[in-house]
Amino acid sequence: MEVLTSEYEIAKIEDSKLIPRDGTLLWVWHADKTPSHIGISIKGSYYSLKANGKDEGLVLSLIESIVEKKKIKTLVFSLDREFLIEEINTVFSQFTETVPLKTTCLNPIKSLLNFNEVGKLSELLSTLDANGLISGVYGYNIDNQFGGLKKYTEQDIHSRLEKLRDE
Repeated sequence: MEVLTSEYEIAKIEDSKLIPRDGTLLWVWHADKTPSHIGISIKGSYYSLKANGKDEGLVLSLIESIVEKKKIKTLVFSLDREFLIEEINTVFSQFTETVPLKTTCLNPIKSLLNFNEVGKLSELLSTLDANGLISGVYGYNIDNQFGGLKKYTEQDIHSRLEKLRDE
């Protein structure tokens, strides 16, 4: 895979077969879209805040089958940070769904990681990287034409959330 050029550069993307599925993983869905969607899995249980609710405790095999069946370009960042399932359940219990101009899919993840100052994915990845917390990057449906995570603003995120709310 080639180096991705964007607000956050990724030097190497490993094959998804190598993902350490029992660790802490940050999932970047639709990595080729503006904006992407993110979720997190801990010890094989997946969590995500969405416009129509949230995913809590889904098994990774279900997540992987969706990504593969729909051929969704997805990046997975392995994090050197461990959490208890109780911790993620407590954080996600504070949210019901995304809210335009207020709450995005990033909110519970940045709360869990205690990086409340970040406003978008590139800032989260840069903060994780600066703290030495990214141990690997893996890809589903990522080919040599993948141009990287696209640049976008926080307004782009909220515009997308408003569109999803209105659908």
